[in-house]
Amino acid sequence: MDAATVARFFTYFEDMKRELAYLKKMITQVHVAQNRTDDDHSDVEEQMFPLNDNDQLMALERELNDRKMRKKVLKFLCSIGGHNLGDALTRIFNVLMKPAISCNYTLHGKGKKKSFKALKLYSIICKTISNTKQFESVTLKEIDMLVGKWLTGSSDRDGGRNRRRERTAAAAAPPAAAGLPPVFDTSDVD
Repeated sequence: MDAATVARFFTYFEDMKRELAYLKKMITQVHVAQNRTDDDHSDVEEQMFPLNDNDQLMALERELNDRKMRKKVLKFLCSIGGHNLGDALTRIFNVLMKPAISCNYTLHGKGKKKSFKALKLYSIICKTISNTKQFESVTLKEIDMLVGKWLTGSSDRDGGRNRRRERTAAAAAPPAAAGLPPVFDTSDVD
């Protein structure tokens, strides 16, 4: 390389460096402006989530009648993010509620389980996904499929899978005679 080419490269890299510094400054200004808004969601996170029981979920549903509260919860959920749609929904649900609640729901409700889709929280989760630039082309059907899958697997979380394995193993084991010592087969002993 000749000296002129090297000089052009250095000039180009210096321009890029200045542009990056400008972009960092702009991003910082945007973050500062967002943190100054009246709709700060930190109080939502600290006070409300994760939901531990159905009473808390129903209380949240009542609070979601208020437009400001819906906006706060939406903003909070939008801040959770994820690498892909499945990851984002998993992260949202893990922040929102404990498995003890989600075990009581399926997407449409079936048997003794209630419909999660009937909750206001469901529509806020859908808005969260659609408001995220990365997922703007995602359909409601895709969201439904992943929400339904997550709810179906709720009973396996927080040690649920191990409890189920233990119950299955205990049910499959032959019943021991109550209080009697084990019987050994001695017919082949001389």
